[in-house]
Amino acid sequence: MKSKSFKIHNEEPDRCFFLHEQLLNALLIPIIVTDRKDKLIYQNKEFTDIVGYNFASANKSMKEIVEREDWNNWNENLFKLSSISDPNSSVFNIRFKTESAGIKFLKLEGKVFQRDGDRRPLLYFFIIEDLTMQFRDAIASLTNGGLTIAWKNFTGKTSTEKKLELAIKDLDRSNKDLEEFAYVTSHDLQEPLRKITSFSTVLAARFSEQLKDEGKLYIEKINTAAGNMRELIENLLQVSRTVQHSQPFVPTDLNKILKEVKQNLDLKIEEGSVQIIQEQLPVVDALPPLMMQLFNNLLSNAIKFSSKNQTAIIHITSSEVSSAEKDVLLLPNDKTYYKIIIKDNGIGFGQESAKDIFKIFFRLNDKTNYPGTGIGLSICSKIVEKHKGLLWAESEPEKGASFFIILPKTQAINDH
Repeated sequence: MKSKSFKIHNEEPDRCFFLHEQLLNALLIPIIVTDRKDKLIYQNKEFTDIVGYNFASANKSMKEIVEREDWNNWNENLFKLSSISDPNSSVFNIRFKTESAGIKFLKLEGKVFQRDGDRRPLLYFFIIEDLTMQFRDAIASLTNGGLTIAWKNFTGKTSTEKKLELAIKDLDRSNKDLEEFAYVTSHDLQEPLRKITSFSTVLAARFSEQLKDEGKLYIEKINTAAGNMRELIENLLQVSRTVQHSQPFVPTDLNKILKEVKQNLDLKIEEGSVQIIQEQLPVVDALPPLMMQLFNNLLSNAIKFSSKNQTAIIHITSSEVSSAEKDVLLLPNDKTYYKIIIKDNGIGFGQESAKDIFKIFFRLNDKTNYPGTGIGLSICSKIVEKHKGLLWAESEPEKGASFFIILPKTQAINDH
């Protein structure tokens, strides 16, 4: 069957725009196309099934089809649709008059088409959703309760969607409550911990001669446990501060951040004879204290899990994320992102644990040989998430590990 098409001419007779009716009908969703003079020039079968009549074939204008009280709303939304450049789409509600089915309550998602180099609209393309039954059911339900509902603001959301929205709000509220609880609890735990440490120190100092070796061993264990608890509390507080950090993003030179981190870790680097090979890093909108924490944790991790059989070498590379990579990572193509890789030649881990290592308190190795709380990488994950980025790891046992950081070059003004 030959594809049926039609063309719409503009002021330049040698240029025309083709819309293939067969293709649009194949989409199986209600669609209409109008020109800038409010003429309905195309409707597919699915839209005809809703309204019961082919307005396009009857050469009807939109003013004849749109309910009179909604005409201003139609014009306002077309103006808004023509004015915005990204994403060139708008969603609004309109009532359509039909020949036999009465008034139809429709939600339209529109897109404007323009000629190259010309901001004036040429065609308007609309995807239609019929909300008639949902709106009438809502009216019936609310009227029984003495309430009214405005069609212009009706969303047509199902009860499942509403429940999902409420669940998301509850989850957000629970997360905030949990963050506040973690901060308050961790803060309040420090005072009794200080007392435990103080009393054990006094006990060891004042009664050293009366204590037997076994008693001294117990005091030593108390102090060790208190030290571990203090480190854990400090890390929990760091997690809470990371999530609650509300300072504005500022242009941040990651080269300066890394330089400061290496200075802070210079003793560990020197003791482990660690070599750090670094490429030029980008400048990104970021929260400098959190970037310090991110690089500190990742470098400390690479140093801690270095192999005893060879010199520890850490490579830090940077590149702009390509369009192909953005597609794979589901990142918007209109934003610039940077990929930073921190690669070591340490003991590594099995790739099956690559997601688990970012969970709070998760530990892959025994605490005796590799001390720590198991919170460091979890903090890294939260920092990158707060910067609207991505973080993941790739590794093999005894072949080192690579940590991939994706960060946007710029942040939205109102983000923090």
